[in-house]
Amino acid sequence: MTEDDAIAWLSGLLEKRAGVHYHPMQRGFVRAQVKRRMRELGLGGIEAYTRYLLDQGDREWPALYDRIVIHDSRFFRHRPTFSLIEEVLTPRWRYASRPIRVWSVGCAQGEEPYSLAMALYAPLKGRFCIFGSDISLACLKAAKAGLYPLRKLRDVPLAFRHYLSRAGPGLGRIAPEIRQRVAFFCSNILQMACIARGTMDLIICQNLLPYLPGARRAAVLEPLAARLRQGGCLIPGRGHSLAPPGDVADPLPGDPGLPEKPKKDA
Repeated sequence: MTEDDAIAWLSGLLEKRAGVHYHPMQRGFVRAQVKRRMRELGLGGIEAYTRYLLDQGDREWPALYDRIVIHDSRFFRHRPTFSLIEEVLTPRWRYASRPIRVWSVGCAQGEEPYSLAMALYAPLKGRFCIFGSDISLACLKAAKAGLYPLRKLRDVPLAFRHYLSRAGPGLGRIAPEIRQRVAFFCSNILQMACIARGTMDLIICQNLLPYLPGARRAAVLEPLAARLRQGGCLIPGRGHSLAPPGDVADPLPGDPGLPEKPKKDA
């Protein structure tokens, strides 16, 4: 097996296992990250690494995910999403008889779930739970710590900065009341059994969807929508207007890219 063949094989496995597609033009990135991992392990060639990966199986894949899968997020990323939550969804939820449940899919280092918690804390009086999932164990460890470089926290609007505090040179910390509203867990978007069907009021997938190939995007929408409560909302991606599969969802007024699960007839 040549090095090019091995990288193509690894890229195919990554798409099959994690849903992430790398165009042949992007395989230079995959190659560089695999070689970095090889150096960490002291392995001398790509064939040695492929054998190691096959031998180690589930013990090695998480380490490879940490290097290969792109973990790109920011606080309050894509302001229209938060405008929708604050202006349309929060008024619906304000007088709910139960805590609101929100799932941030592909949460990276926690920027999105903590942003959601800040936006919801005052209007919902803390009566909500945010769930953040990611395939990267390293990202989840950082998310649980709630510590960020101050340069990242500059994206937090002034109205929410009272939820931040200094935590040392160049670092800021998310307030305890916000961290307590967020639970993180490791999950693959292709394996959703850990989230029960019909339990979420809002699911956001805008950090992950842009990195999935078109066919895979459509394939994950239906199982994601199945996790919504009646009347729940699915935000599939920034600027995406994927049609929901079948009659799973109808668009929210004014934004064809934000499908809403229809309520049952009374």
